[in-house]
Amino acid sequence: MKKNIKDIDYSNIKIIEKFIDINEVSVYMEIVINKSKLTIEGHYHTGDGYESLTIDGEDLAYFCEENGYDYDKLKDFIVDTVNDEIYPPKKHEKGGEIKPRLKKGDIVEISANKWRDVNGNTYHNVQVYVNDNYIGESGMTYGYGDHYEQTAREMIFDKYKAPYSYNASNPIYMLKNKGVKVVSNSYQVNRKRDMLSFAKGGEVKKKGTEMIMGGLAGVLLGIFLNK
Repeated sequence: MKKNIKDIDYSNIKIIEKFIDINEVSVYMEIVINKSKLTIEGHYHTGDGYESLTIDGEDLAYFCEENGYDYDKLKDFIVDTVNDEIYPPKKHEKGGEIKPRLKKGDIVEISANKWRDVNGNTYHNVQVYVNDNYIGESGMTYGYGDHYEQTAREMIFDKYKAPYSYNASNPIYMLKNKGVKVVSNSYQVNRKRDMLSFAKGGEVKKKGTEMIMGGLAGVLLGIFLNK
């Protein structure tokens, strides 16, 4: 008789070793099934989204099919655990997770200014919005080409949990596979100061603009009344 996912005690699944760098994420997890300790290996390439999941050297999908476990649910749990290792969930002072999860229909907007100094070093400054909500600005960050998208990815998953079954180390454009629209634009600027300014302001800048406009309106009204 085949078993199902309910026979797996998730509390016994833990990461025993991990390796994380800009190109690859590798984790080794210990899982107890039928009183036997097995090792799950997960390898993820951050450049192309390649992933490999094995259990004691056997393909995880094949293992689940042969033994009656729900592969999708087990994979979701593994990937979420890996994501929390890469981008730990933030907590309230009194406890409780505060990260919302990206989902189908969400819109991610990434805008980057890139600047090259006299020595040929390239830097970027990234601004990110999710559903038109300002996430933040990276400030001057070293990195050429599409490295700005890696910076944006870190900013996004610092505030949001990844969609179910989505590895947060994947290239950000792969969010489209989960129904998340990604709009990414970069601009080469000639001056360092131009790299640090955006046409679309963030929360603080917007509030500052509103205050300036409000003050200007008050001054104009005062001039009009005193005529």
